[in-house]
Amino acid sequence: MCSCGGKRPKAPKPAAKVSCPDTPWDVKCILDIFCKGDAADRDVVTKLPKLTIHRREVKEVHYKKFVGGTWVDDGFTSGGSASGTTVWVNQDTKCCDAAATFFHEVAHTDQPGTMAGSQREYDAYFKTEQWLIKKGLPPHSPSFRKRVPDPNDSSKTIEVPDMDAIKAKVDRTYAYNPPTPIGGGPAPPSVIGLTPDGTQVELSDGTTRAPKEGDAFRLPDTGGAVLETIDSSKWKCP
Repeated sequence: MCSCGGKRPKAPKPAAKVSCPDTPWDVKCILDIFCKGDAADRDVVTKLPKLTIHRREVKEVHYKKFVGGTWVDDGFTSGGSASGTTVWVNQDTKCCDAAATFFHEVAHTDQPGTMAGSQREYDAYFKTEQWLIKKGLPPHSPSFRKRVPDPNDSSKTIEVPDMDAIKAKVDRTYAYNPPTPIGGGPAPPSVIGLTPDGTQVELSDGTTRAPKEGDAFRLPDTGGAVLETIDSSKWKCP
């Protein structure tokens, strides 16, 4: 089940900012961050040997989006991906950013396969933002946090993830995933392409219709070649 809706756990107070080398990630720097953390951090490490983890070249995601009555090219640089028990992380990502990517992608591997694509991203970004706050690290995006009264001291405020802002950015970035309510629910059919004459969109349920503002469908990714598969025996705390 997605943990995006309903009451949310209190955000932990940020710890002192972790020390991150200003260099691309390697196994040691990732383990330094998670193994020196709390039990939840170390639990991430226990999951890594059960996954196939690839270091890859940068991957670009491409899609067509219907804007103002015409189809335009759009997309983004993917920092990491997850499918089943396989995880990919870009090789040039700096250590702390890579640690957040690991946390995000491991969160995906814990999600049920029936979860809607949009819900998968809402959930993973929310949990990752909680983790970044806990570690005293900057937000994934400046809009991803808000301040609320501290439940332990009404004279103070604390930072927590802003789910509304996370949803808005996810819906823009992953435009090919039909948006769903924050609290969960099935996704409407997604656009998978155009009819041969280009006048209608083909939907995942086998139907067609006229394109609507904001419709999007994926094109082939570029980049992302696997450079190294990490030896699973390396993923353990000292």
